[in-house]
Amino acid sequence: MEQLETMQEVEHRRMFHVLDDETLDRMNALYTAVLEDVELYAEQLRRWHATDLTLGERNTVEQLGKQVQMLRAGANELLAIEQRIRFNLS
Repeated sequence: MEQLETMQEVEHRRMFHVLDDETLDRMNALYTAVLEDVELYAEQLRRWHATDLTLGERNTVEQLGKQVQMLRAGANELLAIEQRIRFNLS
């Protein structure tokens, strides 16, 4: 996730001045929405997993589940970075 790498670099180099409140607000809104969507994806995958799937379908659902977990982790980390940056700006 390119955005995560960029924000980790901003945080690591303590370049907080490159972000204003409006940018942080948009970032918060975006990744909060991403987390809401991730829960919808995860629920759909749970439903599919509970059905009678072929081996190929089951493998696909499991791969998608891994991607959903990665997306959730990335969004959570971006929100955590956003909060830490806000704290350092105040």
